Amino acid sequence: MHRSLQRGVTAPTGVTVYIILSATLLALYSSWNRPLWYDEMVYFVLGGFSSLADVLDIVSETTTNINQGTTGSYMVSDYLMLSIFGAQSWALRLPSLIFGAYFLAAAAIFLRGRGVGWLGLWGLVLLLSGQQTLMYYAGEARTYMPLAAAVMGTLAYYFIPVSDRRSLGPRLLGWSAVLIGVFFHPYFALYWPVLLLFALLVQQQWSALVSFANPVLVVTGTVIYFAIGALTWLRGSAQREDLDPYFWLQDSVWLSISAQLTQAIFVERLLVVLVGALLIIGFLLSIRKASEVRELASQWWPPLVLLAVAFVTSLVLAAVSIQQGFWVIPRQWIGSIGLSSVAIIWLFSLVLRRVRLVRGRNIGIVMTGMFGFVVIFASVGPVLGQFNQLQGWDTARRETQLVEVPAQRDLDAELERVAAGQRAALSEDEWINFSNANVLRGGKVWSGFSDYYTTRDLDSFVLRD
Repeated sequence: MHRSLQRGVTAPTGVTVYIILSATLLALYSSWNRPLWYDEMVYFVLGGFSSLADVLDIVSETTTNINQGTTGSYMVSDYLMLSIFGAQSWALRLPSLIFGAYFLAAAAIFLRGRGVGWLGLWGLVLLLSGQQTLMYYAGEARTYMPLAAAVMGTLAYYFIPVSDRRSLGPRLLGWSAVLIGVFFHPYFALYWPVLLLFALLVQQQWSALVSFANPVLVVTGTVIYFAIGALTWLRGSAQREDLDPYFWLQDSVWLSISAQLTQAIFVERLLVVLVGALLIIGFLLSIRKASEVRELASQWWPPLVLLAVAFVTSLVLAAVSIQQGFWVIPRQWIGSIGLSSVAIIWLFSLVLRRVRLVRGRNIGIVMTGMFGFVVIFASVGPVLGQFNQLQGWDTARRETQLVEVPAQRDLDAELERVAAGQRAALSEDEWINFSNANVLRGGKVWSGFSDYYTTRDLDSFVLRD
């Protein structure tokens, strides 16, 4: 961002404001009072087991059917959180919030390393408020925010010079990013080598490929990745009945990916026009003579290529889903949405820096102000929407507490009737309702929830549209 605007912004002030904005963003997307739904209920019921060993057995038994395509690490994390904090929806979602904070910290490390100033980082938080598909999963008990965190951490790590990686901070960043990735999500296997190659391409470190990649980290991470996979998702997947891969898409794959990667801007035609105009104006203002076009291309291609990386990786994931006869779902692209977000800020930072250099301080301030207006304008709707949603959930929660809420004895009674053959097994909706009742009443997770897994035929699970 424009350096003359940042001379009064000291590092402590910049960090403090970034932390405040990030904490506000995470709070808005925390979904702390949102009722549980099916995809979270299947994790919540794990709190009913009496030991971690039992949970690990369930991980082994269900990661090829009900919980297919997962490594089980998030399931274990949720069991531990529920064991510590009790039947709280925020406890169930706490791992995602932690990974959301990690994602924002890693994004700041990456962008600061690229010379982006504090205004740019504040702009990133505002931009992310409109990247709703990404930020929603900061408050969802699913494995997607760990993937986004691992991808961003890996990107940040490989852009740290090899000579600087010997200190504790960079080591922790690299190892934590890779371990999060290999423990929590199979898709990390796509992003890790692609980001390594991208970093090599930008920094031209081909002669030092081995040391640049960190062979100990690569070997360790790869072994762990395949070891976990062999025990869980690599063993197979759930049965499916003629799934329509495009069931969850409203547009073509190409348009859907483009919309998700730039969601904060894409949802408003006016924003698309403003952003396009800013890029064109910035490009024109950056040129004093035709010979400088090549120079600009050499400076600006990295963020443009990172945008391309985000698109191509999303396209590959979509192709894999189609090839396997599985749904193409926008949340699968969450790692790429994170990459596109930092790429947008990086690109505009380079453009504004060049405008200031070529056209002077005043023009640079105007351009920075215009970009700031676009980012703020893009954030207003999503921020208000999230605030209103939190209020709505809180109102619904208070109203629910005024009526009779099922207790643990009610769940136990129904499970006894099932065991005695006096009624059919509990439906998914009943399990969800009892889970939400447990959250409203608080205390420990009711032990009867373990029956969700132990009393059903897991092999009969079938995916349907």
